[in-house]
Amino acid sequence: MEYSWDITTIKKHKKYYEHLLRTTKEEENRLSIKEKISDLEEMKQIIIKSDSKLPRRNKIRYADKEKRLPLNIMNDFFYVHPKIEKVMIDSTKCLSDMIDTYDNINLPQNNLNDEELVEIAMDFASWIPDPKYKKAVETYLNKERHLLHFIRTEDKEEIGLTYLFYHPHYIPYFLIKKQNTIEDASTLNHELSHGVFYQSDYHTTPYSNHYYLTELEGSFFDFLSLEYLKEREEKSIIEELEYESVITACNNFLDFYLIDSSIRQYAKTQRISLEGIQKSFLKEGVEYSLNDGILNMTLQENPRNIARYAFSYLTSLDLEMIYNQDREYAFYLLKNIRKNKTENIFGNLRENQITFMDDGYNNWKKKIKTLDKR
Repeated sequence: MEYSWDITTIKKHKKYYEHLLRTTKEEENRLSIKEKISDLEEMKQIIIKSDSKLPRRNKIRYADKEKRLPLNIMNDFFYVHPKIEKVMIDSTKCLSDMIDTYDNINLPQNNLNDEELVEIAMDFASWIPDPKYKKAVETYLNKERHLLHFIRTEDKEEIGLTYLFYHPHYIPYFLIKKQNTIEDASTLNHELSHGVFYQSDYHTTPYSNHYYLTELEGSFFDFLSLEYLKEREEKSIIEELEYESVITACNNFLDFYLIDSSIRQYAKTQRISLEGIQKSFLKEGVEYSLNDGILNMTLQENPRNIARYAFSYLTSLDLEMIYNQDREYAFYLLKNIRKNKTENIFGNLRENQITFMDDGYNNWKKKIKTLDKR
């Protein structure tokens, strides 16, 4: 028996949600159910075609005449809490001091099969300072449950996904897009962490403040995976993985700033000027090689989702510093932060020793400096 989803189970699950849709009247709940039906259909197609690149074709409506800014992106942007937006902008301004002299390497290819990746994930779960975590992961990796699916892909943009369902009971399905490098092990650890921590997130929506912390375990487990791999991999490989992590965060902040600048400009002038946006970056001293292609591509990205990854990353950086002093305490704080669904997101963070918003993004600035290898 291989690690793969079971198409019969997926079809049954889809039929359950279709029945749920027929018996649900509240429009908000119906929209959520329709999204889950779409997810299950996508999963079915992945099983059939072994290809996760199946775009959902929705007709795009634009706010501007030049058709740069989709209306749904602009609407999503205005749902971002002003305090979250300020964190994103201030964090981008920190990049004005960035000097990137790191010399990239290609991660070496390996021949780890699915069984070996699962063995690494189980060993990693045993290494985590919480026996309850290991127990949950063991359940998810049980072959007979068919919750884990591996495919081989060249897609480096989205190398792992967790599909979450809360009816008829909580079920997470994991998709790992194998690159055949040690990064596959980190990806599996990342997605499994979502399976564990999302169990209590049923009522968390993209419109709640806690939403911006729902990538926290993913970011923190990326860090934990690197700590675990330091004992097993060459230094050059660890450095490459660390570099990719920081650059991904930089790109998230830059993308949000680009969307922010575009929408602010459109609100004032009813158009989006590439030159005007470039001036905005130069004003903050942030170097960014911008062209029409980058602008148009970035304006297709959901700003709330970008903010979720970036805000969670900043929180994780503070947890990393705590981890270096006390492993168990850092993991305890992680659980506390994710368990507390209060709308007072900054109060939640301060109560759990997270201080990036009060200390001038000190740990983020330290990470940026690691890019300069001179």
